[in-house]
Amino acid sequence: MIPNIMFQTSFTPSIYTELYLMIRCKWLWVLCVLAMANVDIRAQEVDTVRFAKYNYMLMDRQEDLMVNSVYLQMPPSKRVHTGIRPYRYEMFDRMAWDSLEFDWSAAPFRRFPIEPDKAEEYALLHKTYNGTSKLWSWVHRKLFNESFITLTEESVIKTPESYNITINPIAFFEMAPGDGDIPYYYMNGRGVWINGNFGKFSFYTMVGENQGRFPQLYNEFYADARFAHGWGWRRGFKDRGHDFAMAMGEVNYTPNNYFSFTLGHGKHFWGEGYRSLFLSDFSMPFPFFKIETTLGPVKYINLWAIHADASDARGLDVFPNKYTAMHLLSWNITPRWNFQFFEANVWSQDTIGTATGFNVHFLNPVIFYRTIEYQAGFGGGNALAGLASSYRIGNGLKVYGQFIVDDFKLDALRAWRDGHWLNLFGVQAGAMYGNYMRDVNYTIGLEWNRVRPFVYSHRSRASNYEHLNYPIAHPWGSGFQELIFHGQARYKRWVTEWVFSAGVAGRDTAGINLGNDIRRSYLDRPLGNLGYQMPTGNPVTIVNAQWSIGYMVNISTGMRLEAGFRIRRERFRNPTDEEALPFDWFFVGLRTPFFNRYYDM
Repeated sequence: MIPNIMFQTSFTPSIYTELYLMIRCKWLWVLCVLAMANVDIRAQEVDTVRFAKYNYMLMDRQEDLMVNSVYLQMPPSKRVHTGIRPYRYEMFDRMAWDSLEFDWSAAPFRRFPIEPDKAEEYALLHKTYNGTSKLWSWVHRKLFNESFITLTEESVIKTPESYNITINPIAFFEMAPGDGDIPYYYMNGRGVWINGNFGKFSFYTMVGENQGRFPQLYNEFYADARFAHGWGWRRGFKDRGHDFAMAMGEVNYTPNNYFSFTLGHGKHFWGEGYRSLFLSDFSMPFPFFKIETTLGPVKYINLWAIHADASDARGLDVFPNKYTAMHLLSWNITPRWNFQFFEANVWSQDTIGTATGFNVHFLNPVIFYRTIEYQAGFGGGNALAGLASSYRIGNGLKVYGQFIVDDFKLDALRAWRDGHWLNLFGVQAGAMYGNYMRDVNYTIGLEWNRVRPFVYSHRSRASNYEHLNYPIAHPWGSGFQELIFHGQARYKRWVTEWVFSAGVAGRDTAGINLGNDIRRSYLDRPLGNLGYQMPTGNPVTIVNAQWSIGYMVNISTGMRLEAGFRIRRERFRNPTDEEALPFDWFFVGLRTPFFNRYYDM
């Protein structure tokens, strides 16, 4: 029997019991295997990837930047749309399927270069032997290269009727020194992820249970929103802790190369950059039905979703629904130039004051939402429209931008200098450079976002652009501007990521609605129509810095050991009105990067 080995840390003995429950495992075995790890991976038959081409690939921001580092060095393609996430395997098929430089046989965004002269070494890693060697081979493969459990067709040649199912654990453990009367902060998450496909169907499901203790900023944020951002409903846990769970899943049917139908409960991100002004993955998962149509260089997405208004004063655990219809047209006009058109409409029974449910007018997949509203005489929804574009300048460099309009009136533009409240628009501009070499790849990006007051808000919370008290687009809501520098670098199994952001956000003062909180009605404007300059109220300057370095333990799931820090600073223009809540979070942990966690909100 292999003994349990406890970490020797500088923490006080009073926390050893909880540490043991959170990170209990066979540490000696793990460390011995880790020390003997091979940084290479095996080559597989490409049939494995073609077989899973319709699966959606779940990844975090660092791995998305990794994808861009590869894409920006590949020859431009009119069939690749990097502004629609999550990606599918087929996108990587279109990127560089025939390139001998990459092994695309598992999760393509976690690939390492294949060295042809090491083909025999790759093969030896997966031969089985009698006795101890057979066990060692299995341990090495499962720990470093493969999914924990794989159920697949036994035939060597995969067919469209073949099946493939993988089952993997999810881990999210972090620990950081505390401050004041809190000896330490922590995040303890664990769960399971199941992914598979059979014929023209694919699916994934994941469930996770989490506990954590965080700095005061998040305690107040969670108490106000009643949800842990990005996860789900929260409740108290032990001494100033939080308990929250999350479940996501979807089923996809792709009958041919043109259409794809997905029913699920999850997240989406529409945009090329770090933030999105259209639709981001910051909020809680939500139920949706999606139709994806691909016609050569054109991809057209229809998304119907159910969001929830969590402001119910009765204190019930079941919140009123609001419905959202969105579509996004992405057209690669040339291999280097992409253009997008976005439109969305949010409505509910409270929007027009009558008891209505889902409006069948929005089921038409090829119609302008605002136009059908006016035509049918029910113009009570919250309509948004936007344009986006990106352009590749040579190999490696991409520039991009988004423009969102929540409402438009010519009189408001004429009163621009006077700060008319109906100047409801936001703008994003950014640039990204990526490079991929045999052992090293890196990506760096610079992005600027500016959103006017009252954007995303509406007559009531029943029709604003949020879900369960969290914005569906930018985490800061409205009335702000920010500058972000972000990037990633990778050497074999070593990965690092950095994010630095600085911005100014408006804050409402003395109970006066100045358009900075999208949960407040834009009908409540004590200042009238004018006077909403940027920033409004008692603005706060926010600076965030994040850096992490990690070692990728398993290349099929991306599970990694990592360490790093997150630092936040606030400064209000009038400190007597608001209390700044800074924090320092220096952490070590173990993480499976299936989705983003935003700490710079």
